[in-house]
Amino acid sequence: MLRRVLLAVAFAATLGACDTIKYEPPYEVNAVPIPASLQRLPLERLETVIANGAMREGNRWVFVRSAPGVLDGRLDLRTHQVVVKVLVQPQDYSIRYGHAVNIKQSGGMIDRRVNVWLRALDRDIRIALAREQNI
Repeated sequence: MLRRVLLAVAFAATLGACDTIKYEPPYEVNAVPIPASLQRLPLERLETVIANGAMREGNRWVFVRSAPGVLDGRLDLRTHQVVVKVLVQPQDYSIRYGHAVNIKQSGGMIDRRVNVWLRALDRDIRIALAREQNI
């Protein structure tokens, strides 16, 4: 009987530990330098390069320019939604996590899958800037 109780407690503790591992602080990108050769481009062109890179084939990000240097982005996956802002300046860009819908969140922490999507967004923007630089 004692063995069953100990096993039940150990099992419950394991489940609890697994649940907390799934949460992370939101991934944000701060002032990533834009290649020097692209810093001469008009701000609107930089915004277009970044938005197109983020919306490349296979991605579901959608971006809208809400102000000069500000792109509002949204990712819709099944029933989940993630909202971000990409702040673009001639010399750098930043990604700010906004909020999520239908995604587990707890105390300022989010489901770690959101960070996978945010890191992929950052990677796709970097690739788009590198491609533009080589044109």
